Amino acid sequence: ASLTGAAQTMLNLIPLFYVIALLLAVIYWAVGTTKK
Repeated sequence: ASLTGAAQTMLNLIPLFYVIALLLAVIYWAVGTTKK
């Protein structure tokens, strides 16, 4: 596995992790608002 290939894979995964974190934040907010 080349270093450039791993770096490219990480750059491709960054948006995916951002979307997952955003979805988790929305779900957490929704659960918090419904419990009130």
